[in-house]
Amino acid sequence: FTRLEAFETKEFWYIVVMSATLGLTWGGMNVHLWAFCNEKQLASSAPAMIYVFVGLGVPLGALFQGFFLDAAPDNTCKLRRCFLVPAVAGIAQMCAEMMGRETPSFASLFGFLTGFYIGLMQVMFSTIFASLFGRRHLGSIQAVLVAVNLFGVACGPLLINVGHALQGAYTGLFA
Repeated sequence: FTRLEAFETKEFWYIVVMSATLGLTWGGMNVHLWAFCNEKQLASSAPAMIYVFVGLGVPLGALFQGFFLDAAPDNTCKLRRCFLVPAVAGIAQMCAEMMGRETPSFASLFGFLTGFYIGLMQVMFSTIFASLFGRRHLGSIQAVLVAVNLFGVACGPLLINVGHALQGAYTGLFA
Protein backbone atom coordinates (compact mmCIF):
# COMPACT_ATOMS: atom_id res chain seq x y z
CA PHE A 1 0.00 0.00 0.00
CA THR A 2 1.08 3.54 -0.69
CA ARG A 3 0.11 6.32 1.70
CA LEU A 4 -2.74 7.38 -0.59
CA GLU A 5 -4.01 3.81 -0.92
CA ALA A 6 -3.99 3.44 2.85
CA PHE A 7 -5.89 6.73 3.18
CA GLU A 8 -8.65 5.29 1.01
CA THR A 9 -9.42 2.43 3.43
CA LYS A 10 -11.99 2.46 6.22
CA GLU A 11 -9.52 0.57 8.42
CA PHE A 12 -7.06 3.46 8.27
CA TRP A 13 -9.69 6.03 9.22
CA TYR A 14 -11.16 3.86 11.97
CA ILE A 15 -7.77 3.70 13.68
CA VAL A 16 -7.03 7.40 13.09
CA VAL A 17 -10.39 8.47 14.55
CA MET A 18 -9.80 6.14 17.50
CA SER A 19 -6.40 7.75 17.94
CA ALA A 20 -7.89 11.26 18.01
CA THR A 21 -10.65 10.27 20.42
CA LEU A 22 -8.30 8.54 22.84
CA GLY A 23 -5.91 11.48 22.61
CA LEU A 24 -8.69 13.95 23.41
CA THR A 25 -9.92 12.05 26.45
CA TRP A 26 -6.48 11.25 27.85
CA GLY A 27 -5.14 14.75 27.23
CA GLY A 28 -8.19 16.34 28.82
CA MET A 29 -8.30 14.04 31.81
CA ASN A 30 -4.55 14.25 32.33
CA VAL A 31 -4.56 18.06 32.63
CA HIS A 32 -7.79 18.30 34.62
CA LEU A 33 -7.22 15.29 36.90
CA TRP A 34 -6.51 17.25 40.08
CA ALA A 35 -9.58 19.47 39.65
CA PHE A 36 -11.70 16.45 38.69
CA CYS A 37 -10.61 14.55 41.82
CA ASN A 38 -11.21 17.65 43.93
CA GLU A 39 -14.74 17.98 42.54
CA LYS A 40 -15.32 14.31 43.38
CA GLN A 41 -14.17 15.10 46.97
CA LEU A 42 -11.27 12.67 46.85
CA ALA A 43 -8.17 13.10 48.98
CA SER A 44 -5.53 15.49 47.66
CA SER A 45 -3.25 12.49 47.13
CA ALA A 46 -5.76 10.81 44.76
CA PRO A 47 -4.17 12.06 41.50
CA ALA A 48 -0.77 10.71 42.57
CA MET A 49 -2.33 7.36 43.47
CA ILE A 50 -4.16 7.28 40.13
CA TYR A 51 -0.86 7.82 38.28
CA VAL A 52 0.73 4.96 40.24
CA PHE A 53 -2.02 2.68 38.96
CA VAL A 54 -1.63 4.08 35.43
CA GLY A 55 2.04 3.11 35.67
CA LEU A 56 1.11 -0.42 36.73
CA GLY A 57 -1.45 -0.81 33.95
CA VAL A 58 0.68 0.34 31.00
CA PRO A 59 3.18 -2.54 30.92
CA LEU A 60 0.47 -5.13 31.54
CA GLY A 61 -1.67 -3.70 28.73
CA ALA A 62 1.31 -3.63 26.39
CA LEU A 63 2.24 -7.25 27.14
CA PHE A 64 -1.35 -8.39 26.77
CA GLN A 65 -1.84 -6.57 23.46
CA GLY A 66 1.39 -7.90 22.01
CA PHE A 67 0.42 -11.51 22.69
CA PHE A 68 -3.24 -10.91 21.77
CA LEU A 69 -2.43 -9.40 18.37
CA ASP A 70 0.26 -11.96 17.56
CA ALA A 71 -2.20 -14.77 18.24
CA ALA A 72 -4.62 -13.43 15.61
CA PRO A 73 -4.78 -15.81 12.63
CA ASP A 74 -5.09 -13.02 10.03
CA ASN A 75 -5.20 -9.26 9.60
CA THR A 76 -9.00 -9.09 9.75
CA CYS A 77 -8.98 -10.79 13.13
CA LYS A 78 -6.10 -8.57 14.23
CA LEU A 79 -8.10 -5.46 13.32
CA ARG A 80 -11.15 -6.78 15.22
CA ARG A 81 -8.95 -7.23 18.27
CA CYS A 82 -8.15 -3.52 18.14
CA PHE A 83 -11.72 -2.89 19.38
CA LEU A 84 -10.43 -3.86 22.82
CA VAL A 85 -8.66 -0.48 23.11
CA PRO A 86 -11.74 1.79 23.00
CA ALA A 87 -13.71 -0.75 25.05
CA VAL A 88 -11.22 -0.63 27.93
CA ALA A 89 -10.92 3.16 27.58
CA GLY A 90 -14.71 3.47 27.85
CA ILE A 91 -14.80 1.32 30.97
CA ALA A 92 -12.01 3.45 32.46
CA GLN A 93 -14.03 6.61 31.80
CA MET A 94 -17.09 5.05 33.45
CA CYS A 95 -14.94 4.34 36.51
CA ALA A 96 -13.89 8.00 36.50
CA GLU A 97 -17.53 9.04 36.62
CA MET A 98 -18.16 6.62 39.51
CA MET A 99 -15.27 7.95 41.63
CA GLY A 100 -16.29 9.72 44.80
CA ARG A 101 -15.62 10.10 48.49
CA GLU A 102 -17.70 6.98 49.21
CA THR A 103 -16.18 5.00 46.31
CA PRO A 104 -12.43 5.78 46.23
CA SER A 105 -11.60 2.31 44.88
CA PHE A 106 -12.94 3.45 41.52
CA ALA A 107 -10.04 5.93 41.38
CA SER A 108 -7.56 3.04 41.54
CA LEU A 109 -9.54 1.07 38.98
CA PHE A 110 -9.74 4.13 36.72
CA GLY A 111 -5.95 4.56 36.96
CA PHE A 112 -5.22 0.90 36.25
CA LEU A 113 -7.64 0.65 33.31
CA THR A 114 -6.35 3.93 31.89
CA GLY A 115 -2.81 2.59 32.02
CA PHE A 116 -3.96 -0.73 30.58
CA TYR A 117 -5.62 0.93 27.58
CA ILE A 118 -2.58 3.15 27.03
CA GLY A 119 -0.41 0.01 26.92
CA LEU A 120 -2.88 -1.66 24.55
CA MET A 121 -2.93 1.45 22.38
CA GLN A 122 0.84 1.87 22.21
CA VAL A 123 1.40 -1.66 20.95
CA MET A 124 -1.56 -1.50 18.58
CA PHE A 125 -0.50 1.84 17.11
CA SER A 126 3.06 0.67 16.58
CA THR A 127 2.10 -2.60 14.85
CA ILE A 128 -1.33 -2.52 13.21
CA PHE A 129 -0.47 -0.37 10.18
CA ALA A 130 2.50 -2.57 9.31
CA SER A 131 0.19 -5.59 9.45
CA LEU A 132 -2.54 -3.95 7.37
CA PHE A 133 -0.54 -1.93 4.85
CA GLY A 134 2.99 -3.36 4.80
CA ARG A 135 6.22 -1.59 5.64
CA ARG A 136 7.26 0.22 2.48
CA HIS A 137 5.34 3.44 3.23
CA LEU A 138 4.90 2.83 6.95
CA GLY A 139 6.64 6.06 8.01
CA SER A 140 4.27 8.40 6.19
CA ILE A 141 1.21 6.32 7.13
CA GLN A 142 2.22 6.11 10.79
CA ALA A 143 3.06 9.84 10.86
CA VAL A 144 -0.61 10.69 10.28
CA LEU A 145 -1.66 8.48 13.19
CA VAL A 146 0.89 10.00 15.56
CA ALA A 147 0.09 13.57 14.48
CA VAL A 148 -3.66 13.07 14.93
CA ASN A 149 -3.18 11.44 18.35
CA LEU A 150 -0.93 14.24 19.59
CA PHE A 151 -3.29 16.86 18.18
CA GLY A 152 -6.04 15.18 20.20
CA VAL A 153 -3.90 15.22 23.34
CA ALA A 154 -3.23 18.94 22.78
CA CYS A 155 -6.92 19.81 22.17
CA GLY A 156 -8.38 17.60 24.92
CA PRO A 157 -7.64 19.99 27.80
CA LEU A 158 -9.21 22.90 25.93
CA LEU A 159 -12.37 20.91 25.11
CA ILE A 160 -12.71 19.71 28.70
CA ASN A 161 -12.24 23.29 29.88
CA VAL A 162 -15.00 24.50 27.55
CA GLY A 163 -17.28 21.66 28.68
CA HIS A 164 -16.61 22.48 32.32
CA ALA A 165 -17.28 26.17 31.72
CA LEU A 166 -20.58 25.42 29.98
CA GLN A 167 -21.73 22.69 32.35
CA GLY A 168 -20.22 23.99 35.60
CA ALA A 169 -18.89 20.56 36.54
CA TYR A 170 -16.68 17.75 35.27
CA THR A 171 -19.32 15.11 35.97
CA GLY A 172 -20.64 13.75 32.69
CA LEU A 173 -17.78 15.05 30.56
CA PHE A 174 -15.83 11.79 30.58
CA ALA A 175 -18.54 9.15 30.14
